[in-house]
Amino acid sequence: MKSCTPHLVMVLVQLAYGGSNILIKISIEKGLNQLFFVVYRHLIALILLGPFAYVLERKQRPSLSFSIIMKIFVLSSLGTTIHLNVYYAGLAYTSPTVATALSNFIPTLTFVIAVVLGMEKVKLRSARGQAKVLGHAKDEWIKGSALIMISYIAWSAWLILQVVVYKVYPARLSLNAMICFFASLQSSVIALYFGRNPMLWRLEWNVQLLTIVYSGVVISALVYYLQTWCISHKGPVFAAMFSPLLLVIVALFSAVAFAERLHLGSLIGALVIIMGLYCVLWGKRADGQLEGASEDGREEFSANKTLEISTNDGPVMNRISSEKK
Repeated sequence: MKSCTPHLVMVLVQLAYGGSNILIKISIEKGLNQLFFVVYRHLIALILLGPFAYVLERKQRPSLSFSIIMKIFVLSSLGTTIHLNVYYAGLAYTSPTVATALSNFIPTLTFVIAVVLGMEKVKLRSARGQAKVLGHAKDEWIKGSALIMISYIAWSAWLILQVVVYKVYPARLSLNAMICFFASLQSSVIALYFGRNPMLWRLEWNVQLLTIVYSGVVISALVYYLQTWCISHKGPVFAAMFSPLLLVIVALFSAVAFAERLHLGSLIGALVIIMGLYCVLWGKRADGQLEGASEDGREEFSANKTLEISTNDGPVMNRISSEKK
């Protein structure tokens, strides 16, 4: 059960994103300004994460150097400020189903970046290597708008950079709290520049407020933390390859919320997505088992070598004792 925990967590993450996409689309149509929305949701997450990060990670939190602060600043810029603002700009001109269909681009790009940086290894002559490549290649058939594609490029880079930042700052709550801090700061500058009307900051008891609270509490606070946890345990490609499930989830949600019809092609596409995800999971699991077997072999070799030395030491000690007698 423990080995399945990251898989279950990432499925829950995609379900949370699915609900967020539907609420955001409804709220944007009702007049929600996406620039101010990004600011508010990360301020809410910062207020929630800040106290927990301060208390729970007070002893394990590393000291902040200028280099670490700049890495977190760039991390926040890619995964929140650039990704979200550009994504919501694209979402305003399309449907949630089309927008999330482009999320199939995330696993492919993340996989390629990880291979280039040496985070993933692919042996095309082996069955598991071919399965990993095949699982990602099936996602490349979807093409979409430039805005949403740019946002997903930033998101893929965010997933990769998290690995780098977490190595030097292994405090998940504090890391995500600082990401939310920089995101709200950066997005505030953008919002003040492009939306100078003070009325845009006003909040009312409506679906827009519900969307802001949901996105701040569930997405920016909880989901960000869960993704960081999965990436620290399984790597960025593992987290990215669950993104295509979002298309299936949003298609089902949209059928209920917007009465969008589900066609046979959509169902076939969902099946292809699930098959591709299974291929990647199988390939990564086979790689993990092979690496585990290699480590066990090295440990066994090391143990045998130590045993040989210890057996040879016995007679030597006996000879020395007999000479002293």
